Amino acid sequence: MLHQLPDVTGTGAAVALSATPVRVNWVKIQTNSKVHTNSSVVRVGDASVSATQGMVVDVNDSKDVNPASATNTFDLSQTYALIQTGDVIQVSYNQVV
Repeated sequence: MLHQLPDVTGTGAAVALSATPVRVNWVKIQTNSKVHTNSSVVRVGDASVSATQGMVVDVNDSKDVNPASATNTFDLSQTYALIQTGDVIQVSYNQVV
């Protein structure tokens, strides 16, 4: 089932996309300049995501994140985004039950 998180506003620190475990089989991260004016790229990855490490989502772009394991799912609470202060992302995902 398709779900969306409330907009996530950056603080300059990496944040988990969920505070509780959520099994998903894909996530879409969007930086939409028609809704918010972002100034920097967003980095997405595991807990070690940083300004120099992680998948890059450019300003006014989107990326799909799919599982890379045989289980075909991953935990949204183990997926992190580094969003610069004041920038905003939109997150959609498909929850597996």
